[in-house]
Amino acid sequence: MVRSEGRDDVRIDPAELLHRLLLSLFTSGDSFRQWMSLGPDGPELVAEFPSGTASTSATIFGGLDILRRRGHIDAYFFERLRTKFPRRRDDIARAATAWGASSHPPGPSARPSPAPGTIPRLAPFPGPLGQVFVADQERAELDIVGDRDGDVLRLRFHLHNDAALVHSRDAPGIAATIRRVRERGPTLDGAAALAIGQALTTLLFGLPGEAAYHRLFRSLFRQPDEPALRIGPARRPVRCRLRFSDPELRALPWSLLAEDGHWLADDGWLFEFAAFEVARNHAQVHLQAPCTTLLIVPDIGRTANFNPARHRDDLVALLADLWRKVVDQPLLGSYILTANTWSKVQDLAPRADVVYVCAQASDHGGRWTLRLDRPKGAQEDVRLDLFLRELQNSKVVHLNVAVPRIGALMPGLCDLPGPQAVIAPWTAGFGSEAEAGGRQWLRALLGEGHDPVSALHVVTREQASARAGTMQAMTRYRGWRTTPAPAELYTGRARLHVDRRNQRLRFWDLLQNLARHETRRVEAVIAYGEAPHGIVALPDLLEQHVEDACDQEVRATIHVVRDRLLLPEPRHDLETSLHDVVCSALNISLGGALGGALTIRFTSIHTDRGTRKILWIDWGVVGTDEPLQRTQLLAWLRYHVQRLGAHCPAEGRIVATLCVAASAPGCRKLGAFLERGVPDDVARTATASYTALPELHPVQRSDLVDYLEHHSSCPSCQIGAVADALLHATGGRFEALVERIEAVEHREQTWDRLARARVHDPPETLDDEEFR
Repeated sequence: MVRSEGRDDVRIDPAELLHRLLLSLFTSGDSFRQWMSLGPDGPELVAEFPSGTASTSATIFGGLDILRRRGHIDAYFFERLRTKFPRRRDDIARAATAWGASSHPPGPSARPSPAPGTIPRLAPFPGPLGQVFVADQERAELDIVGDRDGDVLRLRFHLHNDAALVHSRDAPGIAATIRRVRERGPTLDGAAALAIGQALTTLLFGLPGEAAYHRLFRSLFRQPDEPALRIGPARRPVRCRLRFSDPELRALPWSLLAEDGHWLADDGWLFEFAAFEVARNHAQVHLQAPCTTLLIVPDIGRTANFNPARHRDDLVALLADLWRKVVDQPLLGSYILTANTWSKVQDLAPRADVVYVCAQASDHGGRWTLRLDRPKGAQEDVRLDLFLRELQNSKVVHLNVAVPRIGALMPGLCDLPGPQAVIAPWTAGFGSEAEAGGRQWLRALLGEGHDPVSALHVVTREQASARAGTMQAMTRYRGWRTTPAPAELYTGRARLHVDRRNQRLRFWDLLQNLARHETRRVEAVIAYGEAPHGIVALPDLLEQHVEDACDQEVRATIHVVRDRLLLPEPRHDLETSLHDVVCSALNISLGGALGGALTIRFTSIHTDRGTRKILWIDWGVVGTDEPLQRTQLLAWLRYHVQRLGAHCPAEGRIVATLCVAASAPGCRKLGAFLERGVPDDVARTATASYTALPELHPVQRSDLVDYLEHHSSCPSCQIGAVADALLHATGGRFEALVERIEAVEHREQTWDRLARARVHDPPETLDDEEFR
């Protein structure tokens, strides 16, 4: 067993090295058996060991052979040894290295060593380091509904958000799978996580070739000429929603699904729990950054490895770095909120789009609580169901909390009312890796534009610890789109502030008139123009102008809150689909009243007495990918003027906007239709009407001069020359004009050089004319 190639190179066979180590650790074969029986699959393994009369050496040698064949000599095996024999840690680490099962093995995918200074990538969910995910990539939709019947899981499959049942199957062996996960759960490493993931895949989909369904199912996600016996790589990524009524099933780490030594998440699969069986009618969520983010980090719970105040400061710095590019320093505080007491959470929750929680969770007989501070230094436990109900108007809540046991929070979250997405840990405990995971998740969501579940997968590629790789999500949305804040660093906020006076002044006057009107409650606004002229940026520009105008008021008379929604797809029955999206956004239950939900929404908007509340429903920009048809535009107007206007509370005011991007001929047709083609009963009622903002044309010189004077670093003496040079170079196209301004703000260009760009043009000659 001892091999030597010289005095400096003596190597011992790993099996022999481990055998000798165990002989020195365990005094008898019975003590080794007893220790093994306490581990994963312990009783089954010990039953195969040599008989009790065998010598200690024979028992350990035979037991090692069984463990090797069953795949149980892994990092978890050596971690258990280190826990039991801490004084022999170095000897155990040497044996683990020789065996190729160090504390954090490479898992199923080979990975290069991390660069100095980076966070080490740990098991169990490595993924390819070079893989790049597109945040809004199209995914195949798969809904799986499962009901437990004893030891059998009865499964039903739905594809592409279709209510029709695609297939059903019965999967036995639930109890053994649950027991195996519980035994391995707290210290999952690459090999153990992969084994559990493959067992869960078999539970859902069966074994390759065992039934016709297995081949049929895989063929739905692949090209016809591709093999159908393996899930990945799929023709396109898959969004897999699970709906289980049994709490033990919800507590399993479904995000670890794997097949043939291959993580399905590496092919773009997303795994989440659905609030309802089929998510056809869920909301389309649009998260626009910068958005209001609430950080709930109580001061209690400080340990040697965790400092709540430092973690809170790190998160604030992260968000400020993401948003300082488009938000002035004095306004950052309105987007980044912090709370550590229940009263503060209740005060700030209605304003928050994203909520991040870092606290301790406790189980009181199945009723979970979160521990928060009290104002005078004590602490209080807040029930989790009350906590989520308070945050139900938020779009996503990330519970990065310390829990006492694995799979703890998720079983109860699926049945609680709450936000459109709630993310919770699967593993017990807490630590520095949870802090790093929380920071990376916020950056992936808000800075890179991923949806909440995809952002979890980004975290596992950067910091793939057991906690990060098994975080679970419960969702109530059908589609999610995050528009991150601009990544460019510039000082002039050019993307939002190249002025469009005709549109912004008209919109501001419309809001003021709506606030003062005695009977009109709803105003539907159509804006249109060519994409190169900046129609995509118009909603943000209008919002910025509203904020600036309100800030300039001595005492603001109106308070505008913008809710961003997505125009639903498909649009064949747009009026009904619009109502479904609005109901989902307002959290209206089946059979609930629209008027009552709107009253609650207005109540959640906190303002000073005497201030008129205006809810701005922004439906975004359409027409960039698929043109909007005349009947669809009429359906949009009809819903807001007739239906929403009739249900809006008497004291409420709603302005709904839709921006339409079209070609120059399309804009001319649209303008003519809005002038003469809208029926009277759609154009105006006693409670609602519609308005068309002037068409977006190329940027006007007066607008550009106004912007350069108030929102750029251009010297006053060069404003006129710079404006002429920019318009000459770009033809007034919004995006092209903004790029040139940002090049100067980035110091890639200078105002002086830009102003001299037209020096050689012949001066315009003007006749001496009398003005009568």
